[in-house]
Order: sequence, then structure tokens, then C-alpha cells
Amino acid sequence: MKTIVIVENDHRRIDAMKSEIAGAYSNVEVHFFTNAPAAIAWLEKNWCAVDLVSLDFDLGTDEELANPEFLVGTGGDVAEWLARREQFCPVILHTDSFFTRPTMQRALDAGNWKHQFVTPGNGTGWVASLWLPMVQQHLAKD
Repeated sequence: MKTIVIVENDHRRIDAMKSEIAGAYSNVEVHFFTNAPAAIAWLEKNWCAVDLVSLDFDLGTDEELANPEFLVGTGGDVAEWLARREQFCPVILHTDSFFTRPTMQRALDAGNWKHQFVTPGNGTGWVASLWLPMVQQHLAKD
């Protein structure tokens, strides 16, 4: 069984990613996180079972963002957490933020992490056409 961690807050993207993974695999476990603290806490305990991480930058559900005391963090926080560890899996950056993606890339580069990025387009068609092939490429390696 392969395990993917996806850090994403957009429910349309999450639904598209779930659908594409379910259509392509029957033996993949996917864990979605909408905020950085939850993703990092889960990774702290389960990193050795993770085969792929996919990160967006902007995070937080409407409910999380409505609570001023809850700090949702960013995908950059997760990238920095990863960079402080020895690489245990590849990373896909799937953010459309042209200003923040380089920060995530620099953090991962500094930690010698292999990563790729995909630039999301309007809608969710990019999930099937661009993101899923990267996922398949990484999960096929062993």
C-alpha cells in the first residue's frame, strides 16, 4: 500500500484529487490536510510510511480561517519542516502562487529534497492532465 499526503484547502481540488487517485489506484491511502499544523503533526508520527507529499501554499478552510486564534500556517511551513529532515519521499508543489512557490522550492533545495511543481490552471482539469501523471511517475518508482 502506498501513502500520499496532500496539503490542500480548496474542496474542488480535494474532490478532483480524490477522484483521480481512486480512478487510478486501488491500493493508495491518501491523507488530506487543510492546515499546516495538522499536516506536520501527522507527518511527525507517520513520515516513514509516506511515499509522496503534495503541497499547496495557501491553506485553511472557511471555518479555520474564521477563527482568529487558529493559525492555519502555509504549505511553506510544511516545506520548511520537511527540509529540516532527511528526504523520505518526493514532493510535488501544486500551488498557483508565483510569489510563494520559489520560497517553498528554496527551502526544499536547501534540505536537498527532490521536488517538482505543477501550476494549477482555472478549474480542476489540471489535476488529471498535469498533477496525476507526476503522482503516477513517483509512485511507480521503488
